[in-house]
Amino acid sequence: MSTTLQLFITEFALALSSWSVIAWNWIFPWLKNKTKNEAIMILLAPQMMRFVGITLVIPGVIGPDIPKNLVAQIALLDAITSFVSMLGILVLKSGWKGALAFAWLINIFGFADLLLSVIQSSMADISSHLHAGWYVPTIAVPITFTSHILSFIILLNKNWNETYKA
Repeated sequence: MSTTLQLFITEFALALSSWSVIAWNWIFPWLKNKTKNEAIMILLAPQMMRFVGITLVIPGVIGPDIPKNLVAQIALLDAITSFVSMLGILVLKSGWKGALAFAWLINIFGFADLLLSVIQSSMADISSHLHAGWYVPTIAVPITFTSHILSFIILLNKNWNETYKA
């Protein structure tokens, strides 16, 4: 019989692999027909949904043995990422000259938050205490992780519009 941690790692790895295949085979080729600003706006959309992390602070969603400060940190940083992602889309849509720099900040902040949450959650061994909150790290995190990676690829490509725009 597998342990909860083994099942958690397996589900997380399968979700991350699945989203990577989807991203590389369908999303990334589709984004190549978009301007850099349009592509980043599209990739910020999953980050807007990170408010889902707030559900972890609702009593009964996760077990009482998960450190409260860790849960509060995850919820707060996810909510901030959600909000700044919405702002990022508006700023990119406006055509403001500093919009891509703002998109860089959002992507770095959101990615660092994901890594911090994964590392701290692993150290606290929370997998067996997630209960209904299981879907957040096993479904939402791989989607947002994939979105961040695609964003970095596009942001790093200085010739995005010239290289891919038809």
